[in-house]
Amino acid sequence: MARIATQTFVEIAVLMAVSVAVGLGVNTARQDNQSVALARNYFARPDAVRTVLPAGAPAEALSEPATGASTEFAGSYLGVHRAKFDEVRSWFEDPKLTAGLHVFVDARDQGLFDSGRIPGAVLVDHYRSDRYLPDALNILLPAERVIVYCHGGDCEDSIFLSHTLIENGIEPDHIYVFEGGYEEWEAQGMPVERTEWSS
Repeated sequence: MARIATQTFVEIAVLMAVSVAVGLGVNTARQDNQSVALARNYFARPDAVRTVLPAGAPAEALSEPATGASTEFAGSYLGVHRAKFDEVRSWFEDPKLTAGLHVFVDARDQGLFDSGRIPGAVLVDHYRSDRYLPDALNILLPAERVIVYCHGGDCEDSIFLSHTLIENGIEPDHIYVFEGGYEEWEAQGMPVERTEWSS
């Protein structure tokens, strides 16, 4: 019996070692710039991001809602405003959208982005933000309002991406997370944009 247990343990250890080696090899060999960045912390703690208050603002300002939005996410997502559907719809219909002063950012992956998104949204996949940020920052830095969304509901990709944007120079006061996300947008009958693939 001990011999079978030892043999099973050895087989499991060999299988794990081979799996890790194959995974690292494939990640290294990928030519499409979609390999996993092994040194990147994909789940950085959002509460580690510093919050910038206007000069002379009291510390209590962190808990006060900004105009048209509130700033708490379970008490630990400081500096990120959240927005409800009605606010997001009004920003979508505002002429500032076409002027590039309101920008929607989709934190989901390429496949979900292609299958349906808020029209004009910029793709910055949270898990591959290092790939998308160089181009996206040119659009996001001059914006007055950056509305980040993912699926909605329990999806936290938009929250994590918001903090990545803050770390990359976007003003915290300019970032809003659309709580309902793409699911609510589509459920409300709002326009969507899809990538058409030609055959």
